[in-house]
Amino acid sequence: MRQATNKLALLSLLTLSFLPLSLKAQEQVTIQKTNNEVTIGNKFLKRTFSIKDGHLRPKSLNNLRASAVLTPSELSEEFAIKTIVKQGEAKGVLDRSNWTVTADSWNQDGNTGNITDAIDGNPDTWWHSNYGRQMPHHLLFDMKEAKSFRSFGYLSRNHPNGAGCNGQAKGYKLYIGNSENNLRLVKTGNIKYLKGQTFWVNLDQVYTARYVKFEVTSAHNGERYALCAEFYLSTEQQKEKDSAQNKIDALDRTGWTVEVDSWCHENPSVGDPSLMLDGDIATCWHSWYPGQSTGTIGKRDLPHWLIIDTKKATTFRNFIYTPRLKGDNGRFNDFEFYTSDNGRDWTLIKKGTIKYEGREPTWVMLDKKYTARYVKLKELNSTNGGPFGTCAEFNLGLTPPPKVDMNRILASQLTIKEVKEESIDGGKKLTFNMQPYTYINQEDLSTTSWDIDMVVEMKDKDHFMRKYLLIKALDEKTKNTAIDYITMEQFNVANVP
Repeated sequence: MRQATNKLALLSLLTLSFLPLSLKAQEQVTIQKTNNEVTIGNKFLKRTFSIKDGHLRPKSLNNLRASAVLTPSELSEEFAIKTIVKQGEAKGVLDRSNWTVTADSWNQDGNTGNITDAIDGNPDTWWHSNYGRQMPHHLLFDMKEAKSFRSFGYLSRNHPNGAGCNGQAKGYKLYIGNSENNLRLVKTGNIKYLKGQTFWVNLDQVYTARYVKFEVTSAHNGERYALCAEFYLSTEQQKEKDSAQNKIDALDRTGWTVEVDSWCHENPSVGDPSLMLDGDIATCWHSWYPGQSTGTIGKRDLPHWLIIDTKKATTFRNFIYTPRLKGDNGRFNDFEFYTSDNGRDWTLIKKGTIKYEGREPTWVMLDKKYTARYVKLKELNSTNGGPFGTCAEFNLGLTPPPKVDMNRILASQLTIKEVKEESIDGGKKLTFNMQPYTYINQEDLSTTSWDIDMVVEMKDKDHFMRKYLLIKALDEKTKNTAIDYITMEQFNVANVP
């Protein structure tokens, strides 16, 4: 990063057409401003920015030569700055170099699966229970002498299926003692799956013991396996973290009921439609298939649908579909989403394709807020081409999804101080002058301070615009913060008609 008095200019070239310019084209660039919008352009190209409520967002790009308009959908950004910030490290972690560990069972798979992989310092290896053994499973750690600790940390396996991967621990019991044959229970609970991060559990008090037994009583996907990539003890309390699974800011579902076109009873955790409203991502509704007892309707083939009765007129801005943790059958692909006031007359308000990130909940944003008592989600086809339908959890919400990437500065986060129009040689310059911005890294709560302006320039005869950022670090700490990359346009166009 340069000195605080210098500004870093980053240039992007925005063009929508490379057709030869007419030699007679003399159209001048103009700028129009209202309280909510700013437009810059000429007879070839116009670009409109939203400045509503003092925040910058893309509005539209109009290629007048091709009579084509691009309107970026919600959650699009004019720019995004990705900083490189060290992950917040846990404090007070005990040295494990002389620890030993035993287990009820283990199963080697290639270069991993061994018991000692739980304390080898390598997050890409893990202990795995024997495939043929049933729950519960445990690890017993011997620290060789009595040690004091206030919290423990569990690192799950980083896998594309997330919490749906076999062995990701959910229910646990923690025992301690000075003899491996005389242990007492000090903590029980559930572990939240955190992708690539350690989940820390703060204990009720400081404990001192030589032996610690970590027992896994259940897995997130309901299977009999257990694993642990790393296990830690710390002398200090730690900040608890959440994954998207635990950050769902959704409406209260108390009293809601659900109706489906078909269902089965594969087992208590798979089949019944009410399981999509039970708050447990390890259970799911499953459509009927041969060999299973039927529900009120035994229908195997697509399309499948679910109808939610919220019992009163309810306002929402999105729906949230959580896929099943185990297996791929029945994961919705193309869908239609309807609303109704009486449960009989339906209005189609959204159609599209579910975009997945592992087994995390998927937010589908609507074009505006809707109010209705009933909603209907119809599955037109599944991700693997099968005829089934499933859903682990269904929610309605009013807010966008949580930001998964915590280390980005987004244009819409900044507050506009001034929109300045200037004449330049043969054209116009538009500067969005932003107020100084303090960014808080959500991992370790460290702060950096920035002065960021966005500039757009256009010449009278041009059919393209130049856009760049002026970035200044406002303190020494910020100067030493590395920038990974800068995206000069981040447009969400997946669901644009």
